[in-house]
Amino acid sequence: MNKTRINRVSANKNQFNKSWLNFSVGSTLAAVLSLLLSLWLSGRLDAEDELKTKRFISKDNPPKVSMEHFALDDVSILGHIEGSYKKNKYLTTNDKIYLRMKNSSASVGDRFSIIQEQGAIKEGKSKIGTKINLKGFVEVTEVLPTAIVGRIYDAKIDIHLGDHIAPEFQTFLQVDPQEPAADLRGKVIGETNSRPLIGAYDFVYINKGEADGLRLNDSLDVIRTVDGNEALKAGLPEIAFAKLVVVQVASRTAVAYTIASADKFEAGATFKSTKSEIRYLPENALGASEKSPTPQ
Repeated sequence: MNKTRINRVSANKNQFNKSWLNFSVGSTLAAVLSLLLSLWLSGRLDAEDELKTKRFISKDNPPKVSMEHFALDDVSILGHIEGSYKKNKYLTTNDKIYLRMKNSSASVGDRFSIIQEQGAIKEGKSKIGTKINLKGFVEVTEVLPTAIVGRIYDAKIDIHLGDHIAPEFQTFLQVDPQEPAADLRGKVIGETNSRPLIGAYDFVYINKGEADGLRLNDSLDVIRTVDGNEALKAGLPEIAFAKLVVVQVASRTAVAYTIASADKFEAGATFKSTKSEIRYLPENALGASEKSPTPQ
């Protein structure tokens, strides 16, 4: 009987050891597979990040951006949304709406922007422009004796009764950075969505515009001194750590797109025109008397 009991204990022990071995092997294989999967995902994500970076900086394939915020000198308000077919507080794409236009001349197929004014763009206490948030678009579907009927399309955010109607905005832009003709220095006023920290692929308002010589697609460098101070300490070298491209211009302000950034920055950061360090003289820049002598 004791021998039978010993055999049972030994069998149970062997079964336990075998189960533990199987568990250990299984855990080890799971850990190895998990590690390999992590490395594969990490490599894939790194490749995707690299692809995104190339997509945004490639000269052969300039990026296209979709704009929802604009800086305007004057806002041309054509009318407002007076009502909707559905009794909804929030309206969106495909909703039927009724427009009250200042000028009743509208035709079926006409398209307009639905906008929201977000206040003044200021440099100090001076107003240099108006912030406009594009909420969506409306296309006229019927012209009735008492109202203009339209249907919302491409809604960006919730649309409400009372929202203003303006001329149709161009929202898609191909970014093609160029060296500015004007040598400018200015300040970033803020991010278009009022985020405190600004990084790559964010849009910003700046305090320079067409009156300063700024042009669409001008390239700008966000700079700081080598001590890391964005306030720029006198006497210290300056470094560029982010690049902006102008995507919409008003007279005294503009919207720029952060095409690349090595670090976050804030409102008040300084930018300057991107200038090539290499200058080429045109072939006819030297007079005949200034040309190098021809070897005899």
